[in-house]
Amino acid sequence: MRRFIVMFLMVALTIGGAYSQKAVEKSIDAQGIKGIAVQGDQLYRITIKTHDEKLIYATAFFEGENQNDLLLVARNDEGTITFSINWNPAFNDPNDKLSAHKMISAGLEIIVPGNLQLDVKSDQADLIVNGQFDKVRAVLREGNCDISGMAKSADIVTVNGSISARTESSRIETHAKDGNVIRYPISKGPNSWRLKSVNGQIFIRSLK
Repeated sequence: MRRFIVMFLMVALTIGGAYSQKAVEKSIDAQGIKGIAVQGDQLYRITIKTHDEKLIYATAFFEGENQNDLLLVARNDEGTITFSINWNPAFNDPNDKLSAHKMISAGLEIIVPGNLQLDVKSDQADLIVNGQFDKVRAVLREGNCDISGMAKSADIVTVNGSISARTESSRIETHAKDGNVIRYPISKGPNSWRLKSVNGQIFIRSLK
């Protein structure tokens, strides 16, 4: 089983304020890659879009008192790159890691080749997806999901956040337990999407 773990220490970019913002930029060869996964519980925003290149670009942004102790981790497990934010193993918080976590603001932007599989999970992040994918799966607790583009299949679930979807050539199944579904006409086609929210709204619009 091919597996590697890459950790990137952050490069500081001073933008003012009580704490400077720090960023990590990394490119990964997409040859042999079939999917992207994000474990996003440490993130407040996740943006993923596609391009025509054969490279994966990832940029993470951090703010907060303990930002120097955070790592962007990219793990390749049998053709799926999983991104996550972890604490440096040498980090020793004098209080506790939960209190330190509350002082961190982290965002992640990823640009990938088209037609990959995408799997995102987060307790708090907003998710923005734009482009052409094979399959998209997202489970969000507090965040909203804004997805625009094409995917052969999509399965989006939110608890408290809303879902905004713009696509074409798709059959879309929706369920909003305590919210509303606002649906504008889109062209029918072979793609199959399922959108589900417990407390949020669901909006469906055409790409045109």
